[in-house]
Amino acid sequence: MSTPLRQGSRHAPVTINHVFDWKVLRDIRPALLRNAVGTMGYHITHDHLQELKDLGDELGASAFAYRNSAILASGYDDLVVVLREPTDDADRVCYLGHPMKDSCRTLGLLDETLELAFAGQRNVENTIILDRRLFRSNIIRASEDLETRKRNDQTAYRGFEAVLAKLRPKVVVVCQCRPPIPDRQQADQWKSSTKRAGEYDIVCLPNGHECFRVYSYHPMYFQRIDASKRPLRRVLAEYMFDATFVLAANLLAGQELSGSGLLNLRVSAMYGPKVLLSSAYRNGYAFSYQWTTGKDCTSKEVLEKLWALGVFKKNDPRIKTMLAEYRTDALVAQMDALRIGGHDLILKRDVLPEFWYLIEEQRKALIFW
Repeated sequence: MSTPLRQGSRHAPVTINHVFDWKVLRDIRPALLRNAVGTMGYHITHDHLQELKDLGDELGASAFAYRNSAILASGYDDLVVVLREPTDDADRVCYLGHPMKDSCRTLGLLDETLELAFAGQRNVENTIILDRRLFRSNIIRASEDLETRKRNDQTAYRGFEAVLAKLRPKVVVVCQCRPPIPDRQQADQWKSSTKRAGEYDIVCLPNGHECFRVYSYHPMYFQRIDASKRPLRRVLAEYMFDATFVLAANLLAGQELSGSGLLNLRVSAMYGPKVLLSSAYRNGYAFSYQWTTGKDCTSKEVLEKLWALGVFKKNDPRIKTMLAEYRTDALVAQMDALRIGGHDLILKRDVLPEFWYLIEEQRKALIFW
C-alpha cells in the first residue's frame, strides 16, 4: 500500500503525466496498480446535507431513505461518484451500523474499485456517493402515475444539482448511463456511456464552479455479463471500470494518464481484440489488443489529404477530438462508415479508393466486422 498523499492546491491544473500502457491481458491489473494514487481529501464534509434534507422533505422521503442517502453522501469533499438511483431497500432498511459495501452489490463493487484506484486510501465509507435521481427508487416510481413521476423526477434532478453545487468537488465520476432529461435542457450533463468510459473533461456548474468530469459506467453493467459465456468481455469491462477511477485518482493528485492504455482498453472492452490480416502470420491473421500505440499519431500530411478529399472541413472542431487528442490509427470500416478514434464519419463511395490508399501509406490497421 502506498503512503497516502495530501493534495496540493484544490484546483491545481494537471501538470504531470503517468504512463498507462499494456499489451496482453495479464498486464492490465499490474498497470492499474502502478498508476493507483493514495490521495486523501482535506476533510469529511456534511455541509451539503441540508440541501439533501430539503429535497427529501419535498419528495416525502422516508426516514430510512434520508438517513441512507446522508450516509452515502458523506465523505471527502473533493470527489463525488454519481450513480443512477437508490435501491428499493434504501427506503426500508437502514445502512447505519453495517458496512455500506454489504448493503447492495453495486456498493460492494464500487468499494473494491475505490480501494484499488486509491491504493487503499478511499472506499465507499469515505467517498461521497450521490444518486442522479435521489430518493427515487424503482418501487416508488412504479407506484406513481406518469405525470407525478415526471414531476418528482424533475424535482430530484434539481435537488441533485443543488447538492453538487454546494459540495464544489474537484472530480465527479459519472457512473450512470440512462438519459434523464432535466427541464429546459437538451441533454443530461451527468450521463455517461460505455463508449465514453475513460474520457474526461471540465464542466462548469451553475454556480460557476469548475470541476473534472470523468466518464465511467454503472458497475452492474459488467457484473451482469455472464462470465461463463463471455469471460473475456466481462474481465475487460471490469478492468475498464477500474481504469476510470484510476484516472480520477490521478486527476485529484494533479496528474494525467498518458499512453494508449485507456483507449485500447475501452475499444477492446467494446469490440474485443482486433484481427490483423497479413500473410506474415501463420494462419493469415492474428489477434491484438493494441488498437493503437503512442507512435500512431496521425501526421499533418494525412490530415491535409483528408481535407483535400473533402472528408471533413479544415476548421471542423471534431478534428482535434478525433485525431489530435486520440493518438490512434485504429481505422475501422464497415461499408461506407469509417470510425476514427471512436467517432463515426460517413464517406462517399468515390472518396473510398483514395482513402484506402492513404491508409495503406500509413500502414493503418483496417479491421472489418
